[in-house]
Amino acid sequence: MMKGISIKAVLIGWIVDFVLEFAGGLVLATALVVYVMYGSNNNHGHFDLPAYTRLSHSPPVLLISIVLGVGGSLIGGFVTGWIASTSRMKNAYALSIVELVFSVAFLPFMQSYPIWFDVLGTVVTVGFTILGGLISQLIFDDKASTNKNIE
Repeated sequence: MMKGISIKAVLIGWIVDFVLEFAGGLVLATALVVYVMYGSNNNHGHFDLPAYTRLSHSPPVLLISIVLGVGGSLIGGFVTGWIASTSRMKNAYALSIVELVFSVAFLPFMQSYPIWFDVLGTVVTVGFTILGGLISQLIFDDKASTNKNIE
C-alpha cells in the first residue's frame, strides 16, 4: 500500500463520480428519447432509433455529455480529498489514475463514438478530478492552518 493513499477515500470518490455521471447520462438519454419521440420529425410518440443515434452522436450532445462527466469528476475528486483528510492531492491523483485506467479499459466499447470524444473525455476527466482534489485541499487545509493561527 502506498503511504498516504486512503483506499476508502479513493473508492468513495470513484463511487460518487460514477453515480453522478450515470445519473447525468440517464437524464440526458431520457431527454433525447423524449425529444426524438415528441419534439422532432413529427414522430407523434413513436421512437425512431436512427434519429436517436444521430442525435446522441452529434457534437453538441457529446459535449454536453463531457460537461456532465466533468461535473462528476470534479465532485469525485473533491470528495476524495475531503475524506482523505491528509495527502489530499495524492489521493486525488490516485483517483485520477483509477479513472484513467477505467477510461482506457472502456475504449473498445466506445467504438461508435468519434475519437475526439474519447480523448477529450479522458483528458478532462483526469484534469477535473485533480482540480476537485486541489479545491478540497485549498478549502480544508486552509481552514486547518487558519485555526492553528487563531490559537
